[in-house]
Amino acid sequence: MNKNEMAEKLANKCDLSQAKAQEIISCIFDTKPGTGVIATELDASRKVQIAGFGTFGTKNRAARQGRNRYLRYQEPRCTPRA
Repeated sequence: MNKNEMAEKLANKCDLSQAKAQEIISCIFDTKPGTGVIATELDASRKVQIAGFGTFGTKNRAARQGRNRYLRYQEPRCTPRA
């Protein structure tokens, strides 16, 4: 299911217009900085828990040496912190 299909089902279930349902879904799931509710909370290093749906969170990891296993000559490179 993509965002448009979800918006269509939300519009039918909640008696909303297709445009309003699309706007609601974008407000929740949009990944542009400062727009989506979930992304905004994750950017602020807060955990998002939705009962019956899932838990979203971020982790800080140290930088490490990595290799591209698809290249014939594998030169080590630094993978930045995530």
